[in-house]
Amino acid sequence: DTSEEKQHYAFIGVPAFAVGALVATAVFLIIPEALHLIADDGWDENEVNLFFGLAFLFGFLLPTMLNMFFPKPELSTEEVAAMVSGRAVEVEEEEADESSSATPVKPQESKSKVDLQLCSSILLGDAAHNFVDGMFIGTAFKLCDSSQAYAIVAATVYHELAQELADFFLLTRQANLSSAKALMVNFLSGLSVVLGGIIITGIDISTGWTGAILSMSAGVYLHIAMTECMPRVHEYSKMATHYLFAMTMIAFGVIPIGLVLIVHEHCEGGHDGHDH
Repeated sequence: DTSEEKQHYAFIGVPAFAVGALVATAVFLIIPEALHLIADDGWDENEVNLFFGLAFLFGFLLPTMLNMFFPKPELSTEEVAAMVSGRAVEVEEEEADESSSATPVKPQESKSKVDLQLCSSILLGDAAHNFVDGMFIGTAFKLCDSSQAYAIVAATVYHELAQELADFFLLTRQANLSSAKALMVNFLSGLSVVLGGIIITGIDISTGWTGAILSMSAGVYLHIAMTECMPRVHEYSKMATHYLFAMTMIAFGVIPIGLVLIVHEHCEGGHDGHDH
């Protein structure tokens, strides 16, 4: 079926594009700037490497720590496909039919009752993620040139779109919220990105700590690319043409970020910057 084939390629192409954008943003823009800012704070080479490494590793583990405190169910391949094609109800009905053969079906109350614990976990975790993203974006706009700042915004949007869609699915299908309420609370939790940006732009931090925040953002972006996006690519890639398409989409994600380097200038860290 042509529509299913197109959908299958979309499941490969969207996360593959995000992988290219996230990795390119981290490698081409964020990591060099982080090292530049930390070194610009007067530290020697060993101290720079240690400080950068610790901040990067903290950022890489940060999503895992947030998931530990705010757990939420993982979406299966079938659920993702159903969500995109609008057949989520069919999947639930099939699962209900299978379970009904073994256990008696209870009244509809359990299905219509809102799961407040799951809602809280999803929304608090999403708010924490968005707050951290806001700090990264605010740091870029505060100290870096606009091309780099917008590249970081774009990379954030790429990975957040899929995350917000998954959260909406969980809130409506598993936490039993109505679509209107799910959209509203998802929007409210998303406002934490603004709060993170306001706080980071309103405080005065040293050049070294600014570099540390950028190092953390590089760790977060690489974590998302490697543990959330790339596994999706491998999951749906079954033959050589799938992998070739995935590599093409990764390249399409990399190229726009690489072009930023043409007009790129160093982040200044609160005082006059300099070239390497």
